[in-house]
Amino acid sequence: MSDTPGARHRLRLVEDVVEVCLDSAEENMVSAMALRASALLDARWNGWARPLATASAMRDFLNRWRSNDPNGTWGHAIEEEGRLLYSSPDSDDPDLFPRVGMTRSGEPLYDLTGWMWVPIKSAEPGAPPASGSSLA
Repeated sequence: MSDTPGARHRLRLVEDVVEVCLDSAEENMVSAMALRASALLDARWNGWARPLATASAMRDFLNRWRSNDPNGTWGHAIEEEGRLLYSSPDSDDPDLFPRVGMTRSGEPLYDLTGWMWVPIKSAEPGAPPASGSSLA
């Protein structure tokens, strides 16, 4: 096994992004509504995908959903003390996502395990791999 962050953390590396959606109605499971993650962890959490993404990717994802569903209760993602904190008006307890690495450009990556993420078909295991990687 090579000694790269991808190998050490069992990441499925991608050229630019891998798109994952929240488990939702089929019309929402499209690229326009997807989180643009930097990688997926190979292991699943309760059957759900485990994306790694930057705070800016998470904020972009939330902003697109906020525009699409203005009556929804979309919270905010804030970087704080080495983790990504997601607070929602629906909950008194924020979701905390740990920092697990960095992109090649030096942006922190967070493990977004705990939400019901579903890869878009092109990101499914067994799909042809992209050439290159967004992680070293």
